[in-house]
Amino acid sequence: MERLSLARPSTQHFRQNTCPHGAMVTEKRPLLNPSQGEAASEKPKDGVQLGIYLSWVKTELDNENACLELPFTLLVLISFSVFALLHLRQHETYVVEGFWKHDIEQNANFAWAQNFGHKSVYDVNSIPDFWSWLRLGFLPLAARQTWPFSEDWPSNLSNVTLPRNYTLNYGLEWDEPWGQANLPVRDEVKGFNRIVAGIRLRQERADGSWESCKVPQAVAPEKVKAWLGKPCMPADPSYELTPEAGHAEVFGEPSRVAWLLTQRKSLEELQLMVLDMEDGCSDPNLNESEPYGACCPSCSGGAQTAEGTAQRGPWLDEYTQRVEIGVVSFNQNYGLISLVTVNFFHNRAGLFHKLIHVQSAWSRWLLGNFIDQVVIVMVDVIWVSSLLFMFISEVRELVGVIRSAKYGIYQAVFHDYLNFWNAVDWVSIICAYAVIGTYVRLISETGSTTGTMGRYILEDQNALTTYQSEVWSERVFASVQSVVLAEADFRFTLMFYPIVVVVRLLKSFDAQPRLAVVTKTIYNAWKDLLHFFIVFFCVYFCLGVNSVLVFGQDMESFATLDRGLMSSFRAMFGDWDWPQMQTIGIGRIAAATWMWLFLVVVVVLLLNMMLAILLDSYSAVKSQTSSLATLNTQISEMLRRRRQSANGERVGLAELWKAYLDKFGDERQMLQSTEMVTAEEIMQQVEGIKESQAKRTLGNAKKSWEKSQEAPYTPQIYMEQLKLCGVRLRLLRGKTGEMRKAFGVADHQHLAEAVAHQETTNIVMRTVRENVKSMSKEVEEVLREECSAFEDRQEVICHQQRDFTEVIRQTKEQLTTLNGRIKEVTQYLQQIAASREIVHNVELQTATVNRLRTGMELICSNAMMAANKQSLQVDRVGPGKCKMGCSLPVATGPTFVLWDLEFGRGMQRMCAGRRPGNRNFKAFRLEVMDEHGETLEDIPTAGTEDATNWWACAEPPQSLDDVPEGLLQSAPWTDPYGRPFVTVCDPEHFYFSGLGAERVWGAGMVMANYLSTWEANGLEVVELGAGCGLPGLVLARNGASVTLTDVPWLLQMLEYNVAANFSRSDPLRPYVAPLRWGNSEDVAQVLQAIGRVPDLVMGADLVYRERDFDALLGCIESLAPKRTLLAVQRRDIALEAFMTRLKHRGWFLSSQNIAPRVFLLDVAPTLGRGEGLKGGEAKIKAKRKGFCVVAKCATSS
Repeated sequence: MERLSLARPSTQHFRQNTCPHGAMVTEKRPLLNPSQGEAASEKPKDGVQLGIYLSWVKTELDNENACLELPFTLLVLISFSVFALLHLRQHETYVVEGFWKHDIEQNANFAWAQNFGHKSVYDVNSIPDFWSWLRLGFLPLAARQTWPFSEDWPSNLSNVTLPRNYTLNYGLEWDEPWGQANLPVRDEVKGFNRIVAGIRLRQERADGSWESCKVPQAVAPEKVKAWLGKPCMPADPSYELTPEAGHAEVFGEPSRVAWLLTQRKSLEELQLMVLDMEDGCSDPNLNESEPYGACCPSCSGGAQTAEGTAQRGPWLDEYTQRVEIGVVSFNQNYGLISLVTVNFFHNRAGLFHKLIHVQSAWSRWLLGNFIDQVVIVMVDVIWVSSLLFMFISEVRELVGVIRSAKYGIYQAVFHDYLNFWNAVDWVSIICAYAVIGTYVRLISETGSTTGTMGRYILEDQNALTTYQSEVWSERVFASVQSVVLAEADFRFTLMFYPIVVVVRLLKSFDAQPRLAVVTKTIYNAWKDLLHFFIVFFCVYFCLGVNSVLVFGQDMESFATLDRGLMSSFRAMFGDWDWPQMQTIGIGRIAAATWMWLFLVVVVVLLLNMMLAILLDSYSAVKSQTSSLATLNTQISEMLRRRRQSANGERVGLAELWKAYLDKFGDERQMLQSTEMVTAEEIMQQVEGIKESQAKRTLGNAKKSWEKSQEAPYTPQIYMEQLKLCGVRLRLLRGKTGEMRKAFGVADHQHLAEAVAHQETTNIVMRTVRENVKSMSKEVEEVLREECSAFEDRQEVICHQQRDFTEVIRQTKEQLTTLNGRIKEVTQYLQQIAASREIVHNVELQTATVNRLRTGMELICSNAMMAANKQSLQVDRVGPGKCKMGCSLPVATGPTFVLWDLEFGRGMQRMCAGRRPGNRNFKAFRLEVMDEHGETLEDIPTAGTEDATNWWACAEPPQSLDDVPEGLLQSAPWTDPYGRPFVTVCDPEHFYFSGLGAERVWGAGMVMANYLSTWEANGLEVVELGAGCGLPGLVLARNGASVTLTDVPWLLQMLEYNVAANFSRSDPLRPYVAPLRWGNSEDVAQVLQAIGRVPDLVMGADLVYRERDFDALLGCIESLAPKRTLLAVQRRDIALEAFMTRLKHRGWFLSSQNIAPRVFLLDVAPTLGRGEGLKGGEAKIKAKRKGFCVVAKCATSS
């Protein structure tokens, strides 16, 4: 019989590992032959890479610190919760504010029938309804001054005279002082809420115009106007939809403010005043002398006659777009100050929106009894101390990272320190201190408000005039508005802090494997969630836009895109109004289609897909954490470590980490080390550590690293194993078929005897056993050979990878060497380029000196040397201007002033005799002067500064009328209000030198435009570096007292500009004075001339030359103005240098962009008075770089 080749494979386990250089190897352990397995197995090395070991130590320390932060974070959360709840007392605020809303909604009624008012504030839908509600509903509620009785009392007891007031006796208890009160108390509502400073009415009004009307263009405008009969009055804001609380807290420009002084007038007088406001005091016989007569002052200009003169008119008309009725209330039982406003928004569709809004603030920051106050103070101290501890800890950690930085502070902060959890810590600290800042502001505003209310209470209202009472009422309302806004800001900052604390709790949870399930689930699924939300938001946004198109015209909740998206989000969780949705104009089918599509796509499909992504990630995380330590196990481990450390049985991990940090000095180098470390080496490095701890920590580090390297059991591995089983199953099926055929052959032999049949069966069974045994050996041998070959190939790969790593290391060293050589070559090339540039400059200088020599020879040999004007034009040399200016007569002879510093250097060399053949020029005596007229010792070397210093050719006349036509340029300029101005400048520098004389620069025009809107009456203004002085002229025209300053040689041009715009008798005519930056005498003269500290110091286009910055800032410090404004053009280098200089000097700065590439800087120094000028002088003298060269020519012998 043919021998079968089926073999049974030996069972083997394969375990993936990593060779020291990162290649994956496969260790095999044959379980069929234990002896062979033991012989083949290798003894594991007793060492771990130092980087792996120290990474495990760092992870343990971080986890321990994060776990220890959990109780501290819970303490912060609890203390903050108690802090917020005790300071806000939201339930008490809700009670008081709820009373006002309920009382106005339910009890301020009108449309009375007997004893019942059938309409409330929400039934006000027209102007007559408003006046009816105010006169018959709100005023009797807020200004009732008689004791109320039950209904039908007078009719049942007609012979009884009802009293108007009652007397309340108090002091019945033994510890209460005795006294009496006359009830009802004036300005008291429902016995517990006191109205302070009366009732304020104000409104927002629209502007009317025919141009704002949106009418068909096919009709002539005159016909349309005649048909309309009145102009359009568009509202801004439009108040089209139902307003929200935020609309009530913001009020536009208030108009027609009226006061109903409940503290001075009776209910009947107030109601008559409301009637006057309703009809606009139309009765000409009504005046202040009549009973209750208080005709509405704000109604005097309520209408106009046909001639355009103002006349009385109703207080409320079609121009009104919003009316606010405000009341300040104080509840003495709770100590709560409330600002109650009833708002009526009148949109241009004719609809009245009504909104009752109440804002409240506490009158004291410590509320309750003594025990409550002690608890509040304790909680405040605990919370603030916790924040201070967090801040100090983070700063200490940051400073430690910076001190140990070896690759720069930026690298240390952003790579070694800054991570997600540290960012969370800093965000929590910033939010906490924002809460503290708003709370301090609230305390300050509370003190100011209670002080104002206290002074108001002390005033005798009956002794004041009506105007004085209204002024006091305005002060009270303004202070109350400030404190309630501060309280709202305080609550707004409180809202964010718990969210930050939640994220900080997740940081502590992340240190414990069982608690980190949530964070790890989100972390593992974030890529899938990111791609899912891209799809989700696109689909959701499209359906949200579709909801606006379907329902927006019929449902307010879908009228705008933001409302539609929010309503769709609510519908996603089952909150929709189907009865209203099915009544839309385009039909119930369209509404049902959108609803079906939204629910199926978003709710059924997308949300369930998101849940599937999260559950899949959760299952994977849960399977990994099921065998990890629990919270109590981790706490026990931490307690064990601390107990053993206290007993000296172990060394703390922090000490172990510090020992290696002292050795390496760089954390990054430690964690990247590939050095193999053993327990003996650890004992040598760490003082006091025992062998058992060293081996235990090494083993734990190795286990943790091996576990992190284990490949997860993925579906791909499962499919490979399933395919292998399928192959083996097919082999078994083939062999079984062959066996069946063999049995069939045996059956067909027709054995006659039973013994022969049994013998045949035994032969078949023996044959099967032999074949199966042989096949098993063959399979085992094949698998052993394949595994051995695989192991050999893997070893070859490891060797190749080691060789590759060595090649990479050598390549890196060569690249580093090459980089150093490239730097050397670069420096050498830069030196060559610099030397060539110096040679080029010398050649240009030589040519310049030759031209200068020729010109000076002509001048000095000329017979007209005594003339007042002598000029010489020199050819252009190089990129700059090379001119010689006109000579100026002086006592010792003519003086030649050069416009180019290169000529000055050439003249200095010639006059010093450094060039041969220049004998005629040895008699020249050169002086170097700066732009302030001060003589300097020497001219700076070439290339140090832009040396252009322009000077003029003639002395300017004293009067502008004496200037010849065409020498100066005058240009008209008009401000936004149409007022004309004239600017005079000298673009050719015939009379005046410097850049300021050329023209009015762009920043000056922009600043003049900006200042033209200022109300400047009474302001004392000084303009620095005025030039033509346009911004100062504009402020002078607005009523300011202006002093225009500049260097002495530009003062006459300033006088020209003043004379061109102001007459000599004009009281607003600006004053012109010299002021050189850094010159203390000029500053003293300016301050003496204006007589006081200026209100404003300003300047335009002053920030362009860095060497002037210190002198400019020193001059501003010496003037010590109340405010300083500088208009600068965007010159990136100069502006950045100026910002740096402000920062170094400790100045405050705020800026705004008032035109393209023009910024308005509002700067303020923090130095003491007088310190700025002194420092400015010292620095400007040390950095004086703007020079002119003055040559005095004498007769050559």
